[in-house]
Amino acid sequence: MKSVEPILVIFILCITFGCNIKSGDHITPNSNEFSIRQLQEDFTYLRELLESNHPALYLYYPKETFDGFFDEAYASIDRAMTEAQFFKLLAPIVAKVNCGHTFIDFSNAYKNQQRNNARLFPLGVVFLNEKAYIYQNYSRETDIILGTEIVSINRVPIATILNKLLNGIPADGNIAAYKYRKIKRQFFQLYFDLIDAPDRFELQCIAAGETGEFTLSLEALPYDEVWGAFQALNPGSSNLSLEIRENSSTAILTVKSFASGIQPDFKSFMRTSFQDILRRNIKNLVIDLRGNSGGDPEYSADLISYLIDYPFTYFSEGNRSAYPSLFVPRTPYDLNFNGNVYFLIAGSCFSSAGHFCSLAQFHHLGVFIGEETGGSFYCNDNHMNTLLPNTHINFQVARTTWATAVSGFEKGRGIMPDHPVAPSLEDLINGIDREMTYVFQLLFLFNPCTPPQDILPINPSKSPTF
Repeated sequence: MKSVEPILVIFILCITFGCNIKSGDHITPNSNEFSIRQLQEDFTYLRELLESNHPALYLYYPKETFDGFFDEAYASIDRAMTEAQFFKLLAPIVAKVNCGHTFIDFSNAYKNQQRNNARLFPLGVVFLNEKAYIYQNYSRETDIILGTEIVSINRVPIATILNKLLNGIPADGNIAAYKYRKIKRQFFQLYFDLIDAPDRFELQCIAAGETGEFTLSLEALPYDEVWGAFQALNPGSSNLSLEIRENSSTAILTVKSFASGIQPDFKSFMRTSFQDILRRNIKNLVIDLRGNSGGDPEYSADLISYLIDYPFTYFSEGNRSAYPSLFVPRTPYDLNFNGNVYFLIAGSCFSSAGHFCSLAQFHHLGVFIGEETGGSFYCNDNHMNTLLPNTHINFQVARTTWATAVSGFEKGRGIMPDHPVAPSLEDLINGIDREMTYVFQLLFLFNPCTPPQDILPINPSKSPTF
């Protein structure tokens, strides 16, 4: 979403709290503490920004309840704290706004120091049915058995750790799927940010198929080493791609982002892709939106224009001056696909991706496969970014409510799949794309002539989609 920085508001607040945000004045975050007065100033600054800017601060909690959250947290500022300690105090308060576009991040100085000095938990962890399992290994130990259950870390029960993570991660409404997807992708980083930063980890574990516990001792590893191992196991791919499977008359259109400035050019790519799809007389179109965190609604509307055969309106609520063409009926493109459409969705579908899914489901444009999306027909954005005056913690707060021109959806919940499908632990370990496999199983049921090689499009060397 577009945003205009409210310079006057920031200027007034900075004067009020004596704000000086020159980077050279910032102290080293890990080894230095901020005084009670400095922390109270930062907390009050954040609260003032939330109360004066967020359009739906009391949507999920009434004002008196939220005031209680603020007051309780403020009262707990009874000692000097490091930036990391203060971050852990603020994160649950900000997360209670239940807005994925409103969040805090560490100061730039802290993040620079973290990259140089932090040591992280060296395993990929996924939670399934509230139990934690190792599904990727970033450590130097070669005998880690994937699929092992983690019962506790440094004597803290895994349920306690999960609760702290869920309470500290901002998400729209009550959409837990968004939080679980983020935990699966970045447990090692979230543990450092929201739980602890020890030099060693003592894990109580249970081997697959066993009942007895054993202890696994691991050394915390340098930041770049863990992130490097993670990226090696989860290589990036193009934001936009098209694959044609002639044998099954199926096109797979991957749309990982609606962000402006991505390459290839979004609108040119879509026009070329649908020209190719129609020229080949493709019968089935799979649109893979998993991992799409949103972006420009103009691009989201552009894609819908290839899938619908009558005028549609995109937004019913929002800043009309930012996207005037999206508040009036939009004529679909002549290059219109009228075959079978299957949308692959996940908790990682957020912001404009949620808007897209709400419109596609409302207009019955296809079948949805996967899990509840992290975004929906409703969100708050048009955000502003600023720094807390003393700790320099980055703070983003949404300022405008946006809603698509749909009805029948519940605020605080994502778009629900017609066919709920989730990868198993074995799928994650072996790189099996369960949702894509399910699509081709559906195609085989509807068309028994579909060649067997297209029923299980599994590439073990490809990492699971997040």
